[in-house]
Parts: sequence; C-alpha cells; structure tokens
Amino acid sequence: MILLGIAVIALIGVLYIAFTVEPRDIQVATRYVTFGDTNYYKGKWYSLYGFALLFVAIAIGHGALMLKFRALERRDFGMIFGFATMVILLIGLVYAANVIQQIAFI
Repeated sequence: MILLGIAVIALIGVLYIAFTVEPRDIQVATRYVTFGDTNYYKGKWYSLYGFALLFVAIAIGHGALMLKFRALERRDFGMIFGFATMVILLIGLVYAANVIQQIAFI
C-alpha cells in the first residue's frame, strides 16, 4: 500500500513537471545560489526535467529498499522508510513547483 502511495506521488510529480515546463528559445533560470556575483544561474529549459528524473529515481530506489527490508523480515523499518519517502517526495514536489513557477521563467 505504501509502495502504491510512493508511485502515485512520483507520477503526480512527473506529470506536473511534464505539463508545466514550457520550451523556450531563451535560457531560463535553473539554479539559485546565494554565493557569487549572480544569484540566478541560467541553463536550457529541458534541464528542469531533472526534477522528474529525481522523482523516478527516488521512487524506484526507495521502493527497492522497502522490498529488501520486507525480505529481511524488517517490515516495520520498511514502513517507516516508506512514509519518510512519501514525505521526501512531497517536499520535492513543493520545491519543484516553486522553482518552476517563481524562478525558472522570470
């Protein structure tokens, strides 16, 4: 059940990014750093798809770890790990949404 929740949150994140990132001819802000001369660093628009790849990697990697904990008869630890994964994915989704809406296409 927790694996299904992780998959759903990751799918929502991937679909959100796929439908909100707009192809542009100009470079968009892809990174914000407080150090240095400029705070916003620009890159190609498709580099924002890295968020989607991160969601997929987290879902697959953490799902595999949960199954491994289940095989080792550590179901309780696997469930805690699964809930932590869902929290990480939700925080990542909020972060990606803020970057795409407020920073990337300014």
